[in-house]
Amino acid sequence: MSIESTDVFTINENYPTSDALLVPGPNPESYTVFIYKYSDWSIRRQDTSFAIAQSDVNTDGTWKGVLDPWTQTYSPITLATVEEDGSTASPFTIVAISNTTKIVLGLEVAGPAPISAGIGVTSLNTEQGDLVLESLDGSIIITTGPTGSTTINLQAVGGTGGGGVTGPTGPTGATGPTGAFGGPTGPTGPAGSTGPTGPTGPGSTAVGPTGPTGPTGLTGATGDTGPTGPTGATGSTGTTGATASVAPGASFIDPGTPTNLTPKDNWADVTNWLRMTGFALNALPSSWTITLAATAGTGAHISKAYLYQAPEFSGLGSALTPVATFMWGGSVSQTISFGGTASLTDPYFITSDPLSYILDEDHDWYIAIYFDIDGGGLNAALGFGQWICSNYNWQGIYASGDNTGATTVFPGFGSTLYGFFYVSSVVAGGLYGATGPIGPTGDTGPTGATGATGATGTGSTVPGPTGATGSTGATGPTGADSTVPGPTGSTGPTGATGHTGPTGPTGDTGPTGPGSTAIGPTGPTGPDGATGPTGAGTTGPTGPTGATGTGPTGPTGPTGSGGGGARSTYGWTTASLANNAVETSNTFPIAKSFIATKVAVSAYARVRLYSTLATATADASRAFTTLVAIGTQNELIMDVQLDSAYGSLSFILSPAVTGSNMEGSPSSNISYNITNLSGSPAAITVTITALSLES
Repeated sequence: MSIESTDVFTINENYPTSDALLVPGPNPESYTVFIYKYSDWSIRRQDTSFAIAQSDVNTDGTWKGVLDPWTQTYSPITLATVEEDGSTASPFTIVAISNTTKIVLGLEVAGPAPISAGIGVTSLNTEQGDLVLESLDGSIIITTGPTGSTTINLQAVGGTGGGGVTGPTGPTGATGPTGAFGGPTGPTGPAGSTGPTGPTGPGSTAVGPTGPTGPTGLTGATGDTGPTGPTGATGSTGTTGATASVAPGASFIDPGTPTNLTPKDNWADVTNWLRMTGFALNALPSSWTITLAATAGTGAHISKAYLYQAPEFSGLGSALTPVATFMWGGSVSQTISFGGTASLTDPYFITSDPLSYILDEDHDWYIAIYFDIDGGGLNAALGFGQWICSNYNWQGIYASGDNTGATTVFPGFGSTLYGFFYVSSVVAGGLYGATGPIGPTGDTGPTGATGATGATGTGSTVPGPTGATGSTGATGPTGADSTVPGPTGSTGPTGATGHTGPTGPTGDTGPTGPGSTAIGPTGPTGPDGATGPTGAGTTGPTGPTGATGTGPTGPTGPTGSGGGGARSTYGWTTASLANNAVETSNTFPIAKSFIATKVAVSAYARVRLYSTLATATADASRAFTTLVAIGTQNELIMDVQLDSAYGSLSFILSPAVTGSNMEGSPSSNISYNITNLSGSPAAITVTITALSLES
């Protein structure tokens, strides 16, 4: 069987309704639309080689259609509603695919219902999912769409007479017989003629006179307002809550356990530096400060202080970009007096003005404060304590001279684990300890007595409200004719309609004029026929309602384990590995089940996670370019290679990767293989950002 033109339809983004198959999201032009038979898609024949048609996509998500490689033009995509054997075609699956994403626009999209007609067809058009067949003379015969089909009975149109001068319009002639196609239509009965309208009665010109307005009544005088009673006494104020002890504000990067160690003295012509690793930030406040604990001296002179941005996992030679300037008491440069002598046991805290700059987790951040050689010698006697930390997320150094103009990271960072100042978020209640609770509000004093009403005052000069309208006076005598034109009176009522005159006799039918090229109007449709009588059968009685079941309620099922809360970072460091060497058969703790969203490494490396330790060991020698066997239980959670070709030390997993420990006795330890790809021996630090699903 061949597929006829009546068995096909075109499809685009507007099938079966407007924008139903539009490609969504940003950059839709990066996608290609592929059309599969659902019978193929449902059994995982989802490679693009199984697609039966495809279309490029415009920037607004609409389809371009089928590309002709010779003419470089596009034409609509046409699909069949029947198979070669005459059976109804399978539904279609419509999928938009880019280099990274696959979007199913329609899983089971059915074509229009098959149609047939025993007439000649000249064209097949579609619009928003409807099929339209046109007969040989252009009139519509059948329309079909996603909601079914409708048949329209048409009548043939007789030939038009030749042109000529249009004569006067004669009475409507009898309706001609209906053409042969579709069966004859009964003639329309003639419409009765309308009698002429009777004459309009004469309008009245008389206007009734308006009576005079009655006089306004007098307004009584308003009495004076009595004095306001005295206000009750205000209750006593509650006691103020205790103030918290003075201490630096809460840090939003965890430097470990801060300890005030042996201070560094003499800061004249010295730059104080601090580095914060972006991925270790545990909050991103909109306003924050820096604090230094002075342990010697009576004051300090700060010349300038800047915030710098650097690439994530920055090191020696990484670019430094200044992004903000710190202020001290409203000034870039400031002299600060301690009001006494600072010591290790009684430090003086120097705090910057709040800086409104939001950091992010995708960069490292550096702060530099330069103490110059001030005229008063304050900086030469100045000392600062050290804040020690237990990891490399917080690193500080100091260097002679003004280094605030540095454009790259210089030697020294990474060799120490301390800093000489602290970073704090600005929170309600001030930089130091939280404000104590507010004491209770005192009782409200009693309300004062209402004062006596004052005496009625003298008459007011302010006009009172208008009194009620008096009754209408008697009509006065008619005055002499005025020379001033009065206002136009209202129109009198319309006179009664005159009787309809008798219908005049119908004139003789004039001669038929020459054929007109204009088609006369269609006569009115005759009345509908009366509805036939209802059949004699009676409706049977309604059966009784069944009894409602009352079985016992089953026991409550066990409560499921709760999902994880906020995402966290999980990190570990390998032993020192030779280039291309693999650390295998090891585990590190994340969770029994988790969703991973990001992988980061300290140097180029390949990271593989597994559900079991045995699988990790067996897979250790597989090359990155060798895929695991498709359709097998390979227990590989992820395989991410961050090398010089990729050019980055972090990778966002999109979509996120779900993993779990599937050992006989599951634990939170996840097995891994780590390969050093840095080009030289290195210990690789791996950081996984993940959401715990099962603790």
